[in-house]
Amino acid sequence: MKKHFTLIELLVVIAIIAILAGMLLPALNQARERSRKISCVNEFKQIGLAMNMYNNDSRGYIPAWNGSLDDGTIPKESGDTSTGKFWIHRLGRYVGNLTLWVCPASPERGVAVAALKDTSDYNNQVARIINYQCIGINAKTGGKAFYNRALHSSRIKSPSIMIYAGDGVGKNTAYYTPANTNDGCYTSMFTYPDDNQGPAWNPRHNNSCNMLCADGHVKNVSRAELKTMLLGYGSTPTPRAKNFYYDQKD
Repeated sequence: MKKHFTLIELLVVIAIIAILAGMLLPALNQARERSRKISCVNEFKQIGLAMNMYNNDSRGYIPAWNGSLDDGTIPKESGDTSTGKFWIHRLGRYVGNLTLWVCPASPERGVAVAALKDTSDYNNQVARIINYQCIGINAKTGGKAFYNRALHSSRIKSPSIMIYAGDGVGKNTAYYTPANTNDGCYTSMFTYPDDNQGPAWNPRHNNSCNMLCADGHVKNVSRAELKTMLLGYGSTPTPRAKNFYYDQKD
């Protein structure tokens, strides 16, 4: 004779499943975030490889946020005389994957991938991806760091600690308040959302940022460490500014 579950027994089983799910979901979410963080690190390594390849092809220069602002005081990179091109345009050709500039943890990653599917024209792809770009370059108005002119690697005193790029704020106001309205995602001396600024570094990985240094290696920086690093970033260099600051006019 078959035994049927009573309503109370079914409710008990459902309750037990709900409790177990509640216990497992946080762990699953943490595992998913760790996976995205690791994927982000690997993608930064690919950008770093592109940076080094560009450096080898261009007489030792590293591309800036926007080359259209070059004032001519530093020689143009050999074999790269184009103007009006963002750093993603110059480096993207070396890796063939522009979605590297949209973090795996970004809510717009899927949309960014889809946006590239119906065009094979590289310029069109760049024009589309910058609408979702949230990997920022170390730049500051006034010619600081990698703002408007390619920087020769020999002028970087400590490339292993000098930040070239990192997790930043994107353009979409639906996800970022305030958003970074700069095409090419130039990122300055702010932490998001603490400083209420758009061109900011974004500790999106459990309160930490992945960052690419000028020597090509990637490191993870906590929010607290990031804010300490940024304290010296201003018009006058300080010991703390060695991670971000560089005046191209020096």
